[in-house]
Amino acid sequence: MSASRIELLVPRAPRDVWQVLIQDAELTERGAMLRLVFSGGVCEATAQITHYESSRLLECCCDGKRLRWQLEPRDENTTLLIFTDRPETQR
Repeated sequence: MSASRIELLVPRAPRDVWQVLIQDAELTERGAMLRLVFSGGVCEATAQITHYESSRLLECCCDGKRLRWQLEPRDENTTLLIFTDRPETQR
């Protein structure tokens, strides 16, 4: 299984992108969890948050994959969003 990486320039302030990213996060008896919705709501999954740096980085594990969202401000109204996914055993 190989890693994949997607980079997107989002025409929104980093704090706005961050709020959308974490809006479905919650603390549970299993730890910090993030509800993920794929393909227009067709599929849902719950992932355990494994690394978190407020307004900058969110990483979680789901179904054997490590999913990572990294936000880099380009200016006050533009954010570079870098999404990577790789096997959970890979760093």
